[in-house]
Amino acid sequence: MGATVALWGPPPPPLGVVFAFKSKLKLTILKEDLENFQSGINPRLWINILCIHDKGIIFYGDSQSLIIKTELNPTCKLEILNAKEDTLFKFYVILVGHLSIAEERIPNIRAYAGIPTKGPIQDALDLI
Repeated sequence: MGATVALWGPPPPPLGVVFAFKSKLKLTILKEDLENFQSGINPRLWINILCIHDKGIIFYGDSQSLIIKTELNPTCKLEILNAKEDTLFKFYVILVGHLSIAEERIPNIRAYAGIPTKGPIQDALDLI
């Protein structure tokens, strides 16, 4: 068996989501802290959405349409959505909206679990 060839290029970046119930910090402070934290990290590994249930949402995207950006780069800017009592609903809308347009891939769960992945079935799945 030869090397597996990806048909569609590299996989999309993972969607980084952090959910917290409470924070003593203001959203503006959390946004600054997140920007500073992510400044030295590859944008493919950034946190896309930071949701604080009792305050609001900080995310890369459009606060009017609630659409998130997944292809991030150093020029992308975080948005603050002061949703207060509607935070959970708007967080849900953002996630479901993303999942409805996200590229679907079958994960290699055997590799994730540390189980050898050699075999015709896994080779076929890797081609998908």
